Amino acid sequence: ESHYSAIKNYNIAIEQADLILDQDSEFYNEDLAPYAEWLKGTALFFRASSYLNLARHFGPDYEPDTASDDLCVPLVLKFDVNAKPARATVEDVYYQIEEDLFAAEELLADKVLQGEPGSPDVTIDAIYALMARYYLDIEEYEDAADMADAVINSPAGYKLSSSPTEMDTEWNRDMGTEPIMQMYASPSEGQVANTIYTQVSRDAKGAYFQPYYIPSKKLIDSYSRNDLRFRTWFSNNKYPIFANGARYKNIYTFIKYIGNPSDGFQVGPLENGAHCAKSIMISEMYLISAEANAQAGNVIDAR
Repeated sequence: ESHYSAIKNYNIAIEQADLILDQDSEFYNEDLAPYAEWLKGTALFFRASSYLNLARHFGPDYEPDTASDDLCVPLVLKFDVNAKPARATVEDVYYQIEEDLFAAEELLADKVLQGEPGSPDVTIDAIYALMARYYLDIEEYEDAADMADAVINSPAGYKLSSSPTEMDTEWNRDMGTEPIMQMYASPSEGQVANTIYTQVSRDAKGAYFQPYYIPSKKLIDSYSRNDLRFRTWFSNNKYPIFANGARYKNIYTFIKYIGNPSDGFQVGPLENGAHCAKSIMISEMYLISAEANAQAGNVIDAR
């Protein structure tokens, strides 16, 4: 539902931008044309991102032999409150994703940065990253590897976190070097609050976690104790867990999204899960490059 609500807004933005860009339209405005191109390119990028998420979650995997027959999600490209769209094929949905991404690249090429870590805006690197996802899904592995490698080798200099301090800067301070795109957030509007793994509260005895989910023993045991992710994303001594009217100590909690305590995001003494959502990360590009090269038979590059 949230994706289609967003797609509605993207479609309206694209339609209105086209009116400004159409020289035969009464709304044509040469002075506003560059802004309209930026708006349209940005909306096309996010529409492609939304449909890629929808296709991955609610459609079958892209299979070249059956994509023209397999049903995916409804393809809605024009706002019409009375429309009752039927499901489109997997092929049609992925074709539209490709069309939107290439159009976004053309419209934004001379209007946006090549890329910079933590950018809240669409950059060329973000477009290439989404293209890497797209090509991986449709099994065009050479292209997927090329797009992922283009971002890995970007002059922006994205860098994986490699120390506890860098991990804290990345996930708890929203100032890391991994995000290709990091969504805007402020203390008063727009911040994401992911509390399902922590749900920090306090009573007369002190602070405690009351999470909806806790890590299983199988998950905890899958990490070595020196693993940087384990050391920074899991804790069994920060706060006890409160359940069934009692406190329990020494139980691991997933604290990766405990929240950003800086910049006013945290109101009061307790972590509230508020942070900047990181929608595209350089780590994903390394994984796509490895998988795509492996599938394409480029073993050395995959390693």
